[in-house]
Amino acid sequence: MNRILRFITAGALLAIVSVALIGCASADGLTRFLLVAGQNVETADSLDDVDTADVSDDLVDELAFVISGEVMLLEEGTELTPAEKIAEIRRLRNEIRLTHEAIVASRETVRSSFQNLREDVATFRASGATLTEEQRARVIELTDEVKQINAALRDSIGNCYQRMHALRGRYNLQNVDEILAAHHDVLDILTARQAHLARIQVIFAELDLMVAVPEA
Repeated sequence: MNRILRFITAGALLAIVSVALIGCASADGLTRFLLVAGQNVETADSLDDVDTADVSDDLVDELAFVISGEVMLLEEGTELTPAEKIAEIRRLRNEIRLTHEAIVASRETVRSSFQNLREDVATFRASGATLTEEQRARVIELTDEVKQINAALRDSIGNCYQRMHALRGRYNLQNVDEILAAHHDVLDILTARQAHLARIQVIFAELDLMVAVPEA
């Protein structure tokens, strides 16, 4: 009977200690931050890529050839000539390609940084160190910011690929303004994505400094 009582008592104490440890881990906000940050990494990995066929120079070359063979009467006050619009489309396509490549690289960096942060948080907790009240408040702020970034990234999914894909078979003089506008829109989306991913890296770095355990 005493053995059973001791077993029950030991089990109860273990449960209390476990709850206390979980409570401490949750209280500093790091557990929730890692959960939200992990969702952000998953969202970044699911961002739609721009099809290389949709940003190749072949389509623009074909459009330029069509325009060069036609006589165009410009309305008074036109900001850009058709030839200038073609040049602008070429410039935007190059920017789209470069920004897309930067995003792909940033996704890899974010994923790697997140893994390092998880390991550093585990080391921080194992050392018995704790965050200050000011640091805990900062973790909450950063968690909310990461949630907002994640929502913005999710809302952009599909917009780049679909917008460029919709232009296939429509590269002609009549659609040149729509083509130009689509390139501006896609570049804006990609630029915003890159800014979000860059900010995530800065946030991860800030958290890493918080949980850095001084070497003995």
